[in-house]
Amino acid sequence: MKKVIYAVFGIVLLCACSGEREYPNYRGMSMGMPYKALYDTLLMQGYQIDTAHCSIDSAANAGLLTLVREGQTNFGLSVKFHADTIDAIQESYIATYNDSTRHLWQSIRDSLEKTLDAWPNAPLLKDDHKLAEFKYNGGKISVLLENTYTPTMSVLYETTAQE
Repeated sequence: MKKVIYAVFGIVLLCACSGEREYPNYRGMSMGMPYKALYDTLLMQGYQIDTAHCSIDSAANAGLLTLVREGQTNFGLSVKFHADTIDAIQESYIATYNDSTRHLWQSIRDSLEKTLDAWPNAPLLKDDHKLAEFKYNGGKISVLLENTYTPTMSVLYETTAQE
């Protein structure tokens, strides 16, 4: 009887663990989609390849692709991938003065807090350097502010490795 109970318990546990992996979303697009599909979608949205900042190893089918939008010199988008799987997407913002990046950091942080219904881990909260990390749905989002000589802010969307 014990063997039957353990067998049933094992099957239930196996079925529970074999579900689909969840991926975080980037602006409404699943990061679980193939890299080429995301790339095509971004090109249709008006992004262009920044050839000076790309590094793609076609033999390993991996790399880092940097995209920009015409007319938006203060914004860049980088996509890290391997084997047609998206590992990370990073938005980078460059501003002319510190208050603009502080306001942008706070608005993005508040928006993510509301969207994800989660409170971020904030290991660094100074006036000129701030970091907020949201862990959710198969990934992590980090919002980083660095107000140094050139004020910058970045938002990093990462997928976590399947355990």
